[in-house]
Amino acid sequence: MHPTLLLRAAAAVVSSSSFSCQTGDAIAPPASEPIPVATTNRPALPGEALPVAQVTAGGSTIVFLVKREGFCMSVSASLSREPRDLAVIGRAYVAPAGCDSPARRSVIEYSGTIRVLEPGDYQIRIYDAEGNGTPHLIESTIVKVSF
Repeated sequence: MHPTLLLRAAAAVVSSSSFSCQTGDAIAPPASEPIPVATTNRPALPGEALPVAQVTAGGSTIVFLVKREGFCMSVSASLSREPRDLAVIGRAYVAPAGCDSPARRSVIEYSGTIRVLEPGDYQIRIYDAEGNGTPHLIESTIVKVSF
C-alpha cells in the first residue's frame, strides 16, 4: 500500500472516532453494578449549558456530579468496572403523576461515589439517558486516585 494512502486512511479513522465522542454517540458498555445516587432539583441558571458532568478523585474514591435538564425525575445509575476504566450510566425517569410542572427550565443534579481498590490513574466516562433510551456520552476524563 502506498504510504500516502495509508496515512490518509489512518487520519480518517482517527477523525471519525473523535467525531463520535464529541457528539455523544459513543456506545455505553454493559453495567456490572448499581451505584447509589443523591438527587436535587433546582431552577436552571441563565445560559447554563446542559448536560454536564464533573469528576473528582480522592483517597480511594471517585466522585461524580451530573447536571441535566429535568424536573421531578427519579435517577438510577450503574457502573461498568474494568481495570482502570470505569463508566457510569445514569438514567433519569419521569416521576409518577402528582408533580407540578415548573414555570421555567429546571435542572436535576445527581451525584455518586465509586470506591476503587488501587491507587493510580482511572479513565472515567459518564453517560446519561432518558429512561430506557440510548445513553449518550457527556464526559470522559482521567483522574488520579491516591491512598
